[in-house]
Amino acid sequence: GSLTYTGTGGATVFGTSGNDVSFTFFSVSQIAYKVQTPNTEGVCCDITGVLNDTLQDHVVGGETHVCTCSDGPPQPRITSPANGDAVSGTVPVTAVDDSGEGDIAYALFEYYNDTNCNCAADDGNAWVEIENDTSSAGGWNTTWNTTLIPDCCHLIRVTMVDGTGQNGTDEINVVVSNHAPVPNITAPCDGDVLNRSVVISVTDESSEFGAGIAYTRFEYYYDENCNCTADDGNTWVEIGNDTDGTDGWSVEWDTFIGGAAAAVPNGCYMLRATMVDMHGRTGSDEINVELSNPDFCIDLKAGKNLVSIPKAIIGPKHANDVFNLDPYAGEVCWYYRADLERYVANPIVKPCRGYWVFKNAPEMICVYFDDAAAAPTQSLREGWNMIGHIRTTAMPVYVEGSDADFGSITGLEEPEGTKLYRQIATYHDGTWTDYPAGSLEEMTPGWGYWISMKQNATMSGSWV
Repeated sequence: GSLTYTGTGGATVFGTSGNDVSFTFFSVSQIAYKVQTPNTEGVCCDITGVLNDTLQDHVVGGETHVCTCSDGPPQPRITSPANGDAVSGTVPVTAVDDSGEGDIAYALFEYYNDTNCNCAADDGNAWVEIENDTSSAGGWNTTWNTTLIPDCCHLIRVTMVDGTGQNGTDEINVVVSNHAPVPNITAPCDGDVLNRSVVISVTDESSEFGAGIAYTRFEYYYDENCNCTADDGNTWVEIGNDTDGTDGWSVEWDTFIGGAAAAVPNGCYMLRATMVDMHGRTGSDEINVELSNPDFCIDLKAGKNLVSIPKAIIGPKHANDVFNLDPYAGEVCWYYRADLERYVANPIVKPCRGYWVFKNAPEMICVYFDDAAAAPTQSLREGWNMIGHIRTTAMPVYVEGSDADFGSITGLEEPEGTKLYRQIATYHDGTWTDYPAGSLEEMTPGWGYWISMKQNATMSGSWV
């Protein structure tokens, strides 16, 4: 400040408290001065008072002076967006200074790609400037175009600097989420005809900036009217939920159970894959397929199998085709002709007959039935014959007094209950079983049998 002496001559002045300060006036009536006060470092204070000369008879000045102590640093606080927000598009970022000094020179806004989402700038990435706001008009703010950066966790930082170079910072954590997943079902193809077990695969074709996929849900819809629209009143049924994309996003749809029962009926279907990313954004893709499962399947084991086909089939009927045999690798089918009393190799496959099938490796073989074909019959000779089960469901070998057992339905049992056969035997999983002496109680679809006849007879098949 300054002092003005109102008297004459020279004067020495001092403070009324604290450290004395002395000034000597000579030929000038005004001099500059500096007041030092104790214990005011880093705080703001007012110094007031009246200075007198040494004779206490002249007032030296009389004004109120404000000390020039240093103020505190800025205390910035980001007010928008909120900590933890999910943001997208162009985002307003605003901040205020809670220090109350009102002397901010500029506010620097930056973002950091928090790759590992641990709310710390420890990923080796660099802080990127959004804007340096040098005008407090309208408040301290900027706009952040998040569409140009990857969907991920990010930190936002504001650094405020005051007129003396002091600074302060504030940080928040946000999630940038602009790009929803764009799933594309790559297999099967739209319009494919499927059967049995099918692998459904999907890829994410969203922007490279998209967030990581958390899981992919696979579903099917039974499109009864085949109009490629889910308007039949049916519900979407989950096939599976893949939560591990390290080997790609896929699921196996097993539309067939066992050898004779379809898990889902043949017809038109819609398949849907729904991807959900780490931020909860979703995307889906749908295709239309037709399901045409075979009517019957048999699991052939490596080695010898005693099998049968219960009905007439559509397509090639040669044993090489039906059982997918490789004759050059030693695979073969044998049928015993009782009328010739010898085996024949690789015959035409017919219902009511049993076959020895030799395979080098396990394999499921499947067939489609010819429902227009007449009910089959098989001539049996006295002695041993190879036969097959006549239905796609099991039935008891014999139940006394019943007309629903194998002998009654095939005509190998007289109405009064007299059996035309002595014994029935089968070979399965390396073990022989028989009726009536052994544990054989049921005729199983797809199994072949040996039957010992008491006399010649005709065995009848069935479409049931």
